[in-house]
Amino acid sequence: MLSVALFFIILAILAGALLPVQGVVNGQLGRVLDNVVLATLISFAVGALTLLVVYIFRYEGSSGSGLQGLSQVPPIYYTGGVLGAFYVTMVTLLIPRIGVANTMIAIIFGQVLLSLLLDHFGFLGITVRQINWFRALGASLVLAGLVLVVRN
Repeated sequence: MLSVALFFIILAILAGALLPVQGVVNGQLGRVLDNVVLATLISFAVGALTLLVVYIFRYEGSSGSGLQGLSQVPPIYYTGGVLGAFYVTMVTLLIPRIGVANTMIAIIFGQVLLSLLLDHFGFLGITVRQINWFRALGASLVLAGLVLVVRN
């Protein structure tokens, strides 16, 4: 039987594996429409509608305060939508220009680098996980991968 941690790692791998597919689909949509921002807007609108359906039909026992909790949310937590829009717009713009592999490996390096810093400083109250030599080595290997993928 899979441990919970292994199950979550597999879900993370699946989510990561689907990002290039999302990028290609959005890039092609932007190419067909000849408008990266419109393609991003359509992507977010379809995603928002999907989540609305899931939210409406979620099971009764779901936890959380629902919409009543919105007044308790610190304003900085709403920036996730802005960051998501920037990410999807950049992927939609970059994949047709520099390719899927170059875009994704550069994104992965950016994710690893900033993730290490966020963990190290416990940004926004997350659990602190210090940067150590093993984590720095891992980031360096991703950087080496970026150099190799982009040079080829």
